[in-house]
Amino acid sequence: MLNNTPHITKSDLFEILSARFDAEKKLSEIPNPSLLHDADKAAKRIAHAIRNNERITLVGDYDVDGVSSTAIMVDFFRQIPYPLEAIIPNRFTDGYGVNPTVLERIDANLILTVDNGITAIAAADICKERGIDLIITDHHTPSQTLPDAYAIVDPKLSECSYPFKEICGAQVAWLLLALVKKELALQIDMRQFLDILAIAIIADVMPLININRTLVKEGLKYMAISSRPSSIIIRDFLNKASITSEDIAFQIAPRINSAGRLEDASIALEFFTATDTHTAYKQFELLGQLNELRKETEAQTTKEALASVVEDDKIIVVAGEQWHEGVIGIAASRLVDRFEKPAIVLSIKGEEAKGSARSIGNVSIYELIKENEHLLTKFGGHKMAAG
Repeated sequence: MLNNTPHITKSDLFEILSARFDAEKKLSEIPNPSLLHDADKAAKRIAHAIRNNERITLVGDYDVDGVSSTAIMVDFFRQIPYPLEAIIPNRFTDGYGVNPTVLERIDANLILTVDNGITAIAAADICKERGIDLIITDHHTPSQTLPDAYAIVDPKLSECSYPFKEICGAQVAWLLLALVKKELALQIDMRQFLDILAIAIIADVMPLININRTLVKEGLKYMAISSRPSSIIIRDFLNKASITSEDIAFQIAPRINSAGRLEDASIALEFFTATDTHTAYKQFELLGQLNELRKETEAQTTKEALASVVEDDKIIVVAGEQWHEGVIGIAASRLVDRFEKPAIVLSIKGEEAKGSARSIGNVSIYELIKENEHLLTKFGGHKMAAG
């Protein structure tokens, strides 16, 4: 029987797999950033603020995409050069994204968000009252009510005509900065950010098709030659002739994520934005220690979560007192892998439960949660993940 089985060569396999994807795009074929709704308006406002020496504050997010987005912005502004206050809220003391708590310590004329803000209705109202222009850049799914912001740049807005919707927060930020570069006639090569961009796309589990495939492929190539101290440290750590998306997904992204999960994402931001290899190495070592602690904490949480699962449920929902909220997202992913169905893991503290949800296949966990939003104080996310 085996003798009659057709023999598939490596080149045959390559042809079969290649047929699953559209024709490979070149960097020059990435759609015009101006197609993003409000992107031109946002770029002009940022350029105006820079020309008029206004105070600009950036609010990021504590996951890999949020930290990457923030790092790209920080590096870009450093090269202008122009002062930019960058804040990544602490998961435990500040909460998520731009919010009233974070706004208490901001004194600015213009606030930018990256990888967050699409549900920040209260924060937008406060900015309006204080006379602060708020520009939101995000990629998460909008709800029916949008924040009253100066500009909202999000490919998932119904009125957005950007042809490819499945991009991460760092891509939205990078595309917007390309317009700022044009507006100010800057000589900044946007390709220099591809190494960080590739990490964000992979870590945020964006589908590796269309422009995502191109940016990851080019970004990994650029990582191999980049003079960025963080990329040098990543190369030394991996010690490979060529870096793959699997290397980033399993060895680099978890380390970067561990800072925001267990302590403070500023540790990861300092790694990405380090100006010398000594600083980058020191931060990378710290990220490695945090990642080991993350593994221990996550293993215990997952063990307890597994014991609470009702296997016949169509969607797994488990909750535990004082489970570490920094690892419940990973625990949810473990449950999805184990039972092949969507999972929601909740950490209960007092009268409040914070949850993290993960999905599988074509099931939109965001839409399922949205149907029950009357039970929640707040929520956000996209098809595959929510909180």
